[in-house]
Amino acid sequence: MYCVRQGFLLLIFIVYFYLGKGLNAHMLSLFYLMTIIAGSVTGYFFSRPYLKWQFSKYRLWIKELWKFGKYVFVNNACSLLFRSTDNFITSKYFGPGVSAYYNASLRIGNLVDMPSQVLGDILFPKAAKYNASDKGVIKNMYEKTVGATLIFSLPALLIIVLMPETILHILAGKKFLIAAPILRITAFFGFTLPFLKQFGTIMDATGHPDVNFSVMFSALCINILANIVGVHFFGVIGAAIGTASTYFILFIITQYILNKRFGVRVGNIFQNTFFLYGELLTTIRTAISSKGASFVKWANRMNNQL
Repeated sequence: MYCVRQGFLLLIFIVYFYLGKGLNAHMLSLFYLMTIIAGSVTGYFFSRPYLKWQFSKYRLWIKELWKFGKYVFVNNACSLLFRSTDNFITSKYFGPGVSAYYNASLRIGNLVDMPSQVLGDILFPKAAKYNASDKGVIKNMYEKTVGATLIFSLPALLIIVLMPETILHILAGKKFLIAAPILRITAFFGFTLPFLKQFGTIMDATGHPDVNFSVMFSALCINILANIVGVHFFGVIGAAIGTASTYFILFIITQYILNKRFGVRVGNIFQNTFFLYGELLTTIRTAISSKGASFVKWANRMNNQL
């Protein structure tokens, strides 16, 4: 579903680029809507075996879903506003031209977050089988999911921090090289996002969307204040500093809640990451060895034939 949605949109950009035609905001929004529909149709096609249309006890379910959904809806709205606060503030104070440099850094940082998004979609139905009393299971799921996400995130973040100019030059163009200091700071977002995103998934899945909402709403308020103060004292880069500060505060709060409720420990997450790195290296070595053995057998067979 993700591949269809994003792939079609990328294909449209490539076609327009090679045809030398421009895209206005109206056409861009229409194409984006088309790709959303294509992705939704793909999702429906794969989910058909699990969908059952029935209306028994629908009144009870509507009531239950409303109690759950109202928090999830408002929480998603707060999350979107939270992640756009720095963009809105830089655009308002410095204009859309300067904001474009900041936005480029954010877009690159969002690429690092893709594994977290996918693993969150996998984690939710698994965690929903349990409730808050199954502390050991929930703890294990969270620590392993975040640990698995960091396998992809840590190398990408290391490259971004060490070579921001090169990354910006390749992905955004030579004009965006001045945004390198901003990109270094926004890379920190990518480190904390796996922890924060899976926190929301766990809270929603275990029947506590109200806790998730309270945390996100508080974070939104802190982020607005931190961005205004940061921009006032440090200029454009102050928005990145303010948002990074908010992410750090949010990281501390969410880990405290997870530790109190389920016994989650940050150290265990990194242990899982390094363990999975070891498993990955072992798998690669085994694959190389098996291919090497196959090559030797093939060479011996060819030698005998000759």
